[in-house]
Amino acid sequence: MNLSSNLLVSLSKWASGQQENFLSDAFVHLLNLLAQQVPDAFALVLEQITIGAIRPTPETASDFIVTSQISTSEGMPDIEISGPNSYALIEVKDESPINVEQIERYSRLVEHANADSKCLVLLTRHHPHLPEGFHALKTIRWTQVTEWLSESLGSCSFDLTSLYVLEQFLGLLEAKGMSVKKAGWEMVSGIQQFTNFKVLLNQALESAGAHRIYTAYGANFNGWAIPDTELNKSIFYIFIRFEQPEILRFLCKAVYVRDEHTHEWEVDSNDHESLERSLDLNAEEVHFFSRGLDSQKSLLEEFLSSCLAQTTYQSPPSTSQQPHNP
Repeated sequence: MNLSSNLLVSLSKWASGQQENFLSDAFVHLLNLLAQQVPDAFALVLEQITIGAIRPTPETASDFIVTSQISTSEGMPDIEISGPNSYALIEVKDESPINVEQIERYSRLVEHANADSKCLVLLTRHHPHLPEGFHALKTIRWTQVTEWLSESLGSCSFDLTSLYVLEQFLGLLEAKGMSVKKAGWEMVSGIQQFTNFKVLLNQALESAGAHRIYTAYGANFNGWAIPDTELNKSIFYIFIRFEQPEILRFLCKAVYVRDEHTHEWEVDSNDHESLERSLDLNAEEVHFFSRGLDSQKSLLEEFLSSCLAQTTYQSPPSTSQQPHNP
């Protein structure tokens, strides 16, 4: 899924300090839309979210109202769901800790609600660890919501608007690391292929003049780094981001790019002080994965040599170019 064009992902950057409220509002908007436009999907998802405590039908879905941030005598629950003889509260958590006293207050609201079918749901990123005495509380995770919403795509008929809103919301969950698909058999060969690619990349870096090569990795990327010849500090990064594995990126601080070449570089979306060049391995004019081994190596060497040549980097001619892990 291309997250760069996702509206919710873009807007969420402006919700600093209010990520849980933004997430709740987006979820409420989706549920209300499904209740009116795709009632069978709403009925399916709501039954799963409440773990069977509330079982709407497609015929009654439009009678349900989902509201965010309601003001009550016991506080302000994130989501309220009311319908025919049904009532539920959902407390949404992203990274913030669980407040036991808050859960107790919301439990009282549900208990006094005038409905036969009712429940309190705790929706979290990870499996919550709660003290004894919360057996009536329904606990679900965002990865489950992702799975249920994705399943509804295959079993229900979506109009174009509802489909767009659902895909945007799933993209938001993916960007927040809340969308996880099961590991398939492709994982084994994929890791082996990526290992082969990193070896090719290492060799191309050596040929391009890198005097030393460090391993570079993080939660959402993997690749190599080239240190400064004097400071021995990594200044150039060549890597793949897992959300866009077809894009090879060369990244460094803007101060290392020669002034006459800055127009050929783009500002990094995660660090406005850094510039990057990229190579789309899937591009029609590249066809990287259809090339033979020598052709692949030549393409990488050409790209990396070009990147380094546009920076202030100079490799010591007497230094042996051997890979090194810090």
